[in-house]
Amino acid sequence: MSSNCIFSCNEVKCSSENLYSFQSIICISHLKEIFGLKIFAFKSETETATEQCGPFLTPDDHYSFAPNTVIFPEKSFLDSYLIPESETDFNYKFTLNSRLQTYYRNLQMQRCYFKDLKTYKYHYELIRNLFETDYDKITLTNDADTSNIELKKHIQDRISKMNHWIKNEPYKNFKNITIKRNNDNIDVNLSTLSPFIGFILYNTIFDKCFLPHKSIAPLMCYANVGYIEGIGLTTVQEVKNNIPLVVIGEMKNIFAYVQQKTHIEPKQVVINRVTSKIFPDTNRSLNVLSTNDRYCR
Repeated sequence: MSSNCIFSCNEVKCSSENLYSFQSIICISHLKEIFGLKIFAFKSETETATEQCGPFLTPDDHYSFAPNTVIFPEKSFLDSYLIPESETDFNYKFTLNSRLQTYYRNLQMQRCYFKDLKTYKYHYELIRNLFETDYDKITLTNDADTSNIELKKHIQDRISKMNHWIKNEPYKNFKNITIKRNNDNIDVNLSTLSPFIGFILYNTIFDKCFLPHKSIAPLMCYANVGYIEGIGLTTVQEVKNNIPLVVIGEMKNIFAYVQQKTHIEPKQVVINRVTSKIFPDTNRSLNVLSTNDRYCR
């Protein structure tokens, strides 16, 4: 079992690729398979250094998000989308992330044909509760079923360990970041959301980004993702491959954030010294003009 991914369990293989900023949160494989996202960094070259800004999140290769696509759904939207009680409960304006839909279908297949009920239940209920801010608010689809007590406790423990790691690392910078809630245009501080969603947003770009090192910050980025309470993180326009997720929000000047997101690697500059061996010979020259030459008259 891999310890660097919240989705790891005995029946599931996680990516062995280890990125420090995503360690103990989610592996690269599940980030792509479940949510259709990959990690991307901006790089630029100068004569003296290689500049890198990132990592940030972009759609996976050969994949994109249409407008009004819910990339990370809240529990209420996910339940109404997958198991609507009536037509009035279903929100036809928004569409669930197609990668997430495919992943749920694959889990259903494993449940039906391979009897892999533990993985299905764990992943299904885990995704439902990623937006929950409190330990006690973590619930299961059938919470009254006593057979789910052990599963619920397991999910609560795993989420608590993940939240503990986030709060020890980038969480202290969340208070300086606010996002715009699209349904009522109210500013929401990143620290008021669940640590997992806050971490995901921390690895996006904000349309109002005030960084001291503007030369290495991605420029000309337009907002393409917003937060809608009761729905989740939703695209406001099409997000194509290799276009970073840019959230409607504002990030103030955070030196620690700059240190984490930017890196400059100086290049080794070799000085080309001119030696006396390649100096021009001034003692003699070719085609010396003589007094008998016609040009000397």
